[in-house]
Amino acid sequence: MKRNEYFEKLNKKPFEQLSNEDINELFNDLLNTLPNKGRLYKYRNFEDEQFNKTLDSLKEKYLWIADAEDMKDKRDARLNVDYQSDMMDLKKFVLENPYVAFASLYKNNPNIQNQLTSQHRRIIEIFIKNINSNDGKVSFDNLVDSLNMSGMSRIESNEMAKRMVKIINDSISEHTEEIEKSFNDILKITERIRKDTKIFSMSGSHNNNFMWDDYSKGNGFCIEYDFNKACIEKESIKRLLLRCFKVKYYKQLKKFSLSKILMRIVLETADKDFYSEQERLVYEQMISKLSFYSSEDEWRILQYKGDNKLFVNIVSSIIIDENGKETERAKELIDLARENNWSIKYRRFNKYINDYIYENDDYQ
Repeated sequence: MKRNEYFEKLNKKPFEQLSNEDINELFNDLLNTLPNKGRLYKYRNFEDEQFNKTLDSLKEKYLWIADAEDMKDKRDARLNVDYQSDMMDLKKFVLENPYVAFASLYKNNPNIQNQLTSQHRRIIEIFIKNINSNDGKVSFDNLVDSLNMSGMSRIESNEMAKRMVKIINDSISEHTEEIEKSFNDILKITERIRKDTKIFSMSGSHNNNFMWDDYSKGNGFCIEYDFNKACIEKESIKRLLLRCFKVKYYKQLKKFSLSKILMRIVLETADKDFYSEQERLVYEQMISKLSFYSSEDEWRILQYKGDNKLFVNIVSSIIIDENGKETERAKELIDLARENNWSIKYRRFNKYINDYIYENDDYQ
């Protein structure tokens, strides 16, 4: 299965509604999308202050799903929202659709409703019913007729309709600053999403020289994760592994529009398919990086909220660079690998072919 096909299939149904049958089917699909027959890799450094945490994760058999807030690149794992552009679009929408904006504000704020008398609520609800769902406008004559049918005289209905139209138009125009403040509050959602997002990063191969140099500093090690080993795990664990995606690299990151979502909500045209599509777009943002990082060949497991520790036994091999092989930390890692029957390989430079080769451990 192609990666795009898997991504689309995974997002066809709300994640929390996946049955055990769905999870097992999707997990098999995931294995077919992963490179190296289901194996991914993580590069580490013996000198890194994180070594003890890495060693603990290997001993206790868990993946440390890091907080997105801790990512080196502050642009990473963040909804790429153009705040100013979104703000302008939303203000324009509100000013062009004052009745729709008013109706949404009224319906979604019980506090406003509770402050009104039953008569005022009834008049407002008559006004809202007369908003045309196609263009957001109100037919003055139809509004007068509806008010008249509610018990008002024709003259009273005409005066009331005029007052309501004026009050709403004036109110929307006079409160653009409040609209802007409300939108700024909504924009904080993007920060909350990043705060609640967790990421486990891996690479698509064990022989990526860029990763050996950049992450392992030329004397570190590489951990192989074999997702096939998770086939025996419970569905609750497999579910957490399903959101494993290949990172997409772009010269310029795609924009994400919050204003379009808010407009659809206000217009009451946001159905289940729309929300499903927005969820897909959010995940697409979480796996997008600038092409500057493409040498990392990154894959990442995404989680929203939840624990940093994902207990799953999928380590299958340890690959150690020859420059770090004789260190105490390397020896500790080798002993641990042997205890767990993980294969051990050594990365060594071969001057005759001017390249690195990977040799099996003699002990095994």
